[in-house]
Amino acid sequence: MKTFIVDSFTDTPFRGNPAGVCFAESPLREATMLHIAQELNLSETAFLHPLETGGRFSIRFFSPKMEIPLCGHATLASARAVFAAQGLGDVHFLNIHDLDLAVRTSEDRISMVFPVYDTHPAEAPPEL
Repeated sequence: MKTFIVDSFTDTPFRGNPAGVCFAESPLREATMLHIAQELNLSETAFLHPLETGGRFSIRFFSPKMEIPLCGHATLASARAVFAAQGLGDVHFLNIHDLDLAVRTSEDRISMVFPVYDTHPAEAPPEL
């Protein structure tokens, strides 16, 4: 399995926010992904595998302790790895909740489109 460590939010090696990116040919078991994330020992490791249509990938995020539903810097790192490895200009990542995370590259920029969540006002607890 091809595995990369990609520094997000920087163009300087060993700076920014690192994330693991693993390219799997087929879905992996959760326990396997967790063990790999523990071995890499980064805040998040993204696991990708291609879906049936070009430029679409399943993506799952794991910290060394558990699965994370969504991670921005690991999505950015994954897009950078896909663009470099496969020469694509647009990719779509579908996370565990079937959210479509669209990412595009043009010239020297990567832009990501994340879903907008509904928010509702709430009272802060007195302890806060």
